[in-house]
Amino acid sequence: MQLTIDGELFTVTQRDDGASYDFTWDSGPRDSYGFTVARSDGAAMSTSDLERHARSFLAQVDPSTGFIGDPDS
Repeated sequence: MQLTIDGELFTVTQRDDGASYDFTWDSGPRDSYGFTVARSDGAAMSTSDLERHARSFLAQVDPSTGFIGDPDS
């Protein structure tokens, strides 16, 4: 699945367990940078849930580095 959030493009892949999702930030400044989210109850997430997680991720990214936190740690 492709999501465009605030002008940024993500590829979202649902894992075989049905409750975990890998996000790749395709339009970000770093190749293959992204994150993973999962529900502890094993349920699938809605598109609005996935969009919320992507927005939360983007809010944490330092625009000067393209990373969350220190990229060298």
